[in-house]
Amino acid sequence: MDKERETLAIGALIHDIGKLVRRAGLVDQSQKHTLAGSVFIKDVDVDDKKIFAPYQKFMFYHHEANLDDPDPLTWYVCYADNIASSERQTKQDEGFEERRTLENILARIGKDDERTIDSYFKPGAIGEIDHTTNEKIADQSDFKKLYTALVDDLKRLSLNVENLRFLLYKYLSFVPQSTQKEGIMDISLYDHLKVTAMIALSIYDYVKAKKIPIEKYNDLKSLENEQVLLLIEGDVSGIQRFITNVSSKGALRSFRGRSFFIDLFQEIIVDKILQETGFFRTNVHFVGGGHFYLIISNTDQNIEKLRKVQKEINQWLLEKATDLKLIVEYEPMALSEVKDPSEVFQRINEKIRTAKLRMYSVDELNELFDLVNIKSVQNLQTCKICGKRTKELLSLREDQEPSACDFCKQMYEYGRQMVYAKYFSQDPQGDFEILNERYSFSDKPLKAKNYVLGLREIGSEDSQNLIFIDMVSYAKHQEFEELAEESAGKKLACLQADIDNLGTIFREGLKTKTLSRISTLSRLLTYFFKHKVRKLAKGKNVAVVYSGGDDLFILGGWEDILQFAYEMQMEFRNFTNENENITYTASFVIFDEKENIGKVKEMAQQAEKLGKKHGKNCIVLSHGMKRVFKNHRSVLEKPQIVSWKDFTEKTYRIYEKLSKLATSVDRSVIRKSLEISLEDSPLNKAFLAYIEARENEQDKIFANLVRTQEIPALNAILQLIDLKARRRDENG
Repeated sequence: MDKERETLAIGALIHDIGKLVRRAGLVDQSQKHTLAGSVFIKDVDVDDKKIFAPYQKFMFYHHEANLDDPDPLTWYVCYADNIASSERQTKQDEGFEERRTLENILARIGKDDERTIDSYFKPGAIGEIDHTTNEKIADQSDFKKLYTALVDDLKRLSLNVENLRFLLYKYLSFVPQSTQKEGIMDISLYDHLKVTAMIALSIYDYVKAKKIPIEKYNDLKSLENEQVLLLIEGDVSGIQRFITNVSSKGALRSFRGRSFFIDLFQEIIVDKILQETGFFRTNVHFVGGGHFYLIISNTDQNIEKLRKVQKEINQWLLEKATDLKLIVEYEPMALSEVKDPSEVFQRINEKIRTAKLRMYSVDELNELFDLVNIKSVQNLQTCKICGKRTKELLSLREDQEPSACDFCKQMYEYGRQMVYAKYFSQDPQGDFEILNERYSFSDKPLKAKNYVLGLREIGSEDSQNLIFIDMVSYAKHQEFEELAEESAGKKLACLQADIDNLGTIFREGLKTKTLSRISTLSRLLTYFFKHKVRKLAKGKNVAVVYSGGDDLFILGGWEDILQFAYEMQMEFRNFTNENENITYTASFVIFDEKENIGKVKEMAQQAEKLGKKHGKNCIVLSHGMKRVFKNHRSVLEKPQIVSWKDFTEKTYRIYEKLSKLATSVDRSVIRKSLEISLEDSPLNKAFLAYIEARENEQDKIFANLVRTQEIPALNAILQLIDLKARRRDENG
């Protein structure tokens, strides 16, 4: 890697660190942040070596007013900082409040015209922030704690661009970029530093590639309206079919393994593009759900390398017969468009949509339908997992007959090993092969590239090759049978959730659509669907199949899944400040442990689509599918749509009360109540009153609740109560 480019990236990432020094109270408040960085340089001392001393110039000389450094590298950071700072929605003359907290951008969706949104995040590390606050001012000790933790971790890890980027992400994601007393401050210091590094390195490469003479700082400013940047969008198509193409053999592990593979695969694709073009993860705008955006320099060399990588990846996918296809498009972008890149994103999104209409080239189609390969299938066997033809079948477990092709065997092993490993490492002897590189799961980083699979305390490992990604891999049990054993009636449930109107949110949700604001919005949604979901799932009888940028799919014992659904909605309302402009729709579907996982996913999708069709911002409750077909598909049986407001305030609260009674009430009362709930008759309440007058005390309370309370989705809830009572009867 070019040392000068790495120096530039690190300098850009660290140029504003003096702001944290000031907010932590480590310098006199009269000292500007450009000079306060010297404290940081002194504190990060490794073996009597001040490792950030070579980057002091970027801290001192990143403002035009005091730019008297002859080193052109500082000019790039200064100019990039100006471009990134132009995103601010504050004015210098309004005065400063050093301890301002970060405004919650999720609370601003659809409300950008409002001067004040009373929702903030206190300064804290990634993983520690659970709730928003209405406190506009933080304690100085909060900033000092972050500063101390950042310095300590920097002493443990080797100094390189990715390690530094990750630590800034970890500690500065909930620290505001600027601290004016008034104005909108919803851009984090991390996002500002990352965008500055992204732009600085892109300009640098563009200038070098185009051989543009830069003799003074103003020569860089003349590039403002040139299309210096290249926005890249990638989309791994065919994900749903790929994930659900699983038989009942090792279903849960295979299902989770395939989801894990997609998460990992998108990261490996991004790294391959970065490696070929020479950029760092500072230039990743977003990655998640098989989708990614990168911003690099707009050069012919980069476009050529991009197409080369795309061709190599699709060739590998074709050889593996995965049904997956990588679509990549790019769009030039002027530096002036950083203030509002919405039109650039719109153009590239349209290119992706068009590309999906012609998925395969003529050469790829010829390979897919190669007559020689078709004739040779006589000597092949059929994989019982995915149905593909293969030379050899492998056993998923030692006690089983051979049933899986090599690729499905790997997917199963991903699902088995991912729960316990800390790293996914490049390893010449590894069991897993992706894009012609071998990998293995490990507890310690190996010499080559290591993907860190979750957020954890930084250890003493001194590695130059850590790539920090985040996987939600929680599972209390590894098989459906084990999950069902702990569940009432041995029934399982799945919850699928997806943000409503996501495209509209990004297109219209923010009146001022700067690059950093879009990045912050994406990052906060990802934060919720990773860190918050991980905490909510922990300890419950569930297995998270996937949870990413804007959606999730989780399954397990139906009681735990229902509780999870309630808790997730309550947490989401807090996290968005109950903003009605950002919601999600979910489906809750009961199924048997022997049910085909593909069919389970189909049921969840049908239920979710039903909720989207009927107004969104709701949960659809269903206890299965009819065994009849309509339009060549099985149909949901009596799904009940409940708004989240009704579910949290009425349905779930009554469910909790009825659930406590289920262990003592006569089951005939439950069955009679269930039978009545299916009929729309004025005599229902009278009949319940009759039951209430005749039965014992517990039965009376149960019948009274059903008769007197407004209970949306009553039939679905009583089905669940009956399941719980059935377990009581089965256990004697």
